[in-house]
Order: sequence, then structure tokens, then C-alpha cells
Amino acid sequence: MPYRIHIDSDSCTASGNCVRGLPSVFAIEGDSAVILDEDGAHDDQILDAAQSCPWAAITVLDRETGACIYP
Repeated sequence: MPYRIHIDSDSCTASGNCVRGLPSVFAIEGDSAVILDEDGAHDDQILDAAQSCPWAAITVLDRETGACIYP
């Protein structure tokens, strides 16, 4: 299933875990992570990157239904 990503910039501390895990999708700009291309990775890679966030600032949603996949 295709995923949609949301980053809570208030919770993000720019630790960079998501970028290290998936630099084709995430980048750090200023004090927060940003999404470069959520279509640039397989869903399991996106989920792994979201789960690597120490503050759970990345939400992963099912693109078709809007159902929350993570957290």
C-alpha cells in the first residue's frame, strides 16, 4: 500500500535518524526534518525511518484510506 508521510515539526528535534535511514526521502532543514520525495522509497523503508525517530515525530498514513500506520 502506498504511504503518505507527515512530520510534526513541533516534535522534531532534527536528530537526523530518518535522513541517515532514508536520505532519498528525508532531509534536515533548519530545526526540522522535511520530506523530499515520499515516492522515492519502498513502504518498508519509510516505516523503518519513521520508527527510527526518537520523538515519534513522523506519522505514516495509508495514502488511499488515510488510516494511520505508524505510530
